[in-house]
Amino acid sequence: IALSDGRRYGNGLAVRMGAGQFMTLEDSRGTVLAVIRSRRTHIPSMVVYAPKRRFGNQAPSGHRLTRERGATVVTDGNNSNDVGMMPKDYGDALYPWALIGKSGRTMDDDCTVRLV
Repeated sequence: IALSDGRRYGNGLAVRMGAGQFMTLEDSRGTVLAVIRSRRTHIPSMVVYAPKRRFGNQAPSGHRLTRERGATVVTDGNNSNDVGMMPKDYGDALYPWALIGKSGRTMDDDCTVRLV
């Protein structure tokens, strides 16, 4: 992510594509600030997850964040293929933060953001 003059924005923020439907927002040190998951629905929407709780008793999602061979990996713990395959303490928990939705499928359609 860069400014119009080409300088890096926000400590070198970058969006990285992961396996499947996950993207990560990372800074230049590789710190993950957010994970974005595309929901495969008729009307486009995404869920934004944070690696930290937004409030004290917030329940984690089933998704886990880990590093493998220097790369950030998000495991979809809600996928029936992965359930029971990984230990409960595998990686770091991700917490739902926001739901981003569109009112339709075109670029001109309105977007909404609902914070958890």
